[in-house]
Amino acid sequence: MHTPEPSSDSAFRSIEQLVQAELQSVQTRIQQALSTDHPLLAARLNTLTKHPGKMLRPLMLLLSAKACGQIRSEHIDLAATIELIHTATLLHDDVVDRAALRRSQPSANILWGNTAAVLLGDFLLSRALALGARLYPPALTEQIIKTAQEICEGELLQNIHRGDWEMSQELYERIITGKTAALFAVSGLLGAQMAQADENTATALRQYGLRFGQAFQIRDDAADLFSTESKTGKTLGTDLKEGKPTLAVILWLETLSEADRQQAVEHLQNPRKHSAVLRQIKKSSVPFQIQQELAALKEQACRALQPLADSAAKEALIQMAEQTARTL
Repeated sequence: MHTPEPSSDSAFRSIEQLVQAELQSVQTRIQQALSTDHPLLAARLNTLTKHPGKMLRPLMLLLSAKACGQIRSEHIDLAATIELIHTATLLHDDVVDRAALRRSQPSANILWGNTAAVLLGDFLLSRALALGARLYPPALTEQIIKTAQEICEGELLQNIHRGDWEMSQELYERIITGKTAALFAVSGLLGAQMAQADENTATALRQYGLRFGQAFQIRDDAADLFSTESKTGKTLGTDLKEGKPTLAVILWLETLSEADRQQAVEHLQNPRKHSAVLRQIKKSSVPFQIQQELAALKEQACRALQPLADSAAKEALIQMAEQTARTL
């Protein structure tokens, strides 16, 4: 597998042109939400926010709003809340995964230690919920809180099943839906609802976000095995080390005979055998199967957008899904 040119980063930069001013407003709102009069804390928060990444969740929320009509000032608060929640989860993830890189920069746990990284994640989450609590109507806040709970459940399930190399594909899908796809789904939903879209349209954009998010996590998991740190900007190879069964491993184990499967599980439990496991996965039909799964999810995401009227924003959402399903 390989990452094609042009890069995913440049492709998403092209898509975001449609809402570039609003994305800048989201970044400003995040900085305001994280303001503090303590200079040392302010310096650390500034380090966290000066490399914002692709901001895909705010991008999806804003494009969903634009596809339904008009972006309102409330959309900026919603997008900032969503991005703060996402960034908080990244801080916690990097501690769990012992990652050294995030967005091509040293991760918070490397810069300041695990305790500080966890506490900073908690701080971001508290500011996100404080910002979200001011939203009207209250149902929006309830959606955000429910999504935060889904994220926690997905992460907890993943942690509970660490080293469970017999995990089913159904359980894997439940985990990635909670820990990743739920936040994309609520981004599409809230973008539509705040734009006063009808229920069918809001549901369509939620479904789009859900399928996009599932594809995004499957691609991200595959990149952990097959890509390079220079392309992704973050520490790779952590899933096998941390005992996280991902789709590539699950599909590979399904191709093996019972005897070979037992030996493969033993190798997965032995870090010194991981390079050999990876070579076998690369030579198998798994990369093609993953690509088929990404293509299917892309089709489902794009099909969900059919109720929406044609617009530049709708086309941008389609392009986002196509980029996420591109060959690894």
